[in-house]
Amino acid sequence: NNIVQMRSLLENFPTPFENSTMWNSARVWWPAAPKYALAKDLAVAFASSGYYTCFHAEICHSESVERKNKLDKLLNNAPASFEGALLEFRKGTYHYMCTRNNNFTN
Repeated sequence: NNIVQMRSLLENFPTPFENSTMWNSARVWWPAAPKYALAKDLAVAFASSGYYTCFHAEICHSESVERKNKLDKLLNNAPASFEGALLEFRKGTYHYMCTRNNNFTN
């Protein structure tokens, strides 16, 4: 599954990264290596269930949004498991959702 931020509980769709506050407030405790150097990389990894590791190819090469094949909109080509990260968020209110289980087209 994945995690994306919503603007409010009254909405049922993700907020674009540029309007999000959750990822910029996150402190990564694990993994200790600078795997998620930028907030945008963290957001991309969690939104894609680990399918993408980062946004720009100069950071994670073939695992980036710029170079890797497009993620299926239903996350069908996302990995079955995602190690994620141990995060600490600044005090505040953050609304988030999983889009993987949010498709009611069947």
